[in-house]
Amino acid sequence: MTVRICRKCGEQKELTEFYRKSMGKHGRCSVCKECHKADAINRSEERSKYNHQHREKIRDSRLEYEALYRENNREKLREYGLKYYYENRDKILQKNQSKMTQRFKILQRDGFTCQYCGAAPWKDKNITLEVDHIFPRSLGGGDEEDNLITACRDCNQGKKARNYGIVKTGEQLTRSYPEMANNIIIN
Repeated sequence: MTVRICRKCGEQKELTEFYRKSMGKHGRCSVCKECHKADAINRSEERSKYNHQHREKIRDSRLEYEALYRENNREKLREYGLKYYYENRDKILQKNQSKMTQRFKILQRDGFTCQYCGAAPWKDKNITLEVDHIFPRSLGGGDEEDNLITACRDCNQGKKARNYGIVKTGEQLTRSYPEMANNIIIN
């Protein structure tokens, strides 16, 4: 038998137009490749439409399940975490060390002073310095040294994911927002 009738479209086609199926009557699917692809596309569109309509419900149920799982399996997750840490300790420490080294370089470059307001730990002991992304990571900014700047916690948290229009010109940063310092020199 070299021809077969497609169950979906009813057309008579050669066996090569049908996918192989070892469990099938003739070793082939009962639906031709063309109809099979059309069904797959329809199912994908329906699934996408359903997920879009029920996205929040799906997300909430997943988060609820994950929270319940974490609550019921605390010891198990702790063991997994410790096992992973001990197996990958060198890699983890090396990654943390390189981040700390980069952070220290940025703080040192900026003279351990907030580049937005000029606050420094030796002026006020309550000042905590952080490394801030000039162009936020959420807006496509990277971790390059040119995109990092020293900021006190108040300035950094006040900025959040906004881009303050900072443009680097030579050794100066100029800001286009009045609440930020006009000219700041980087050491």
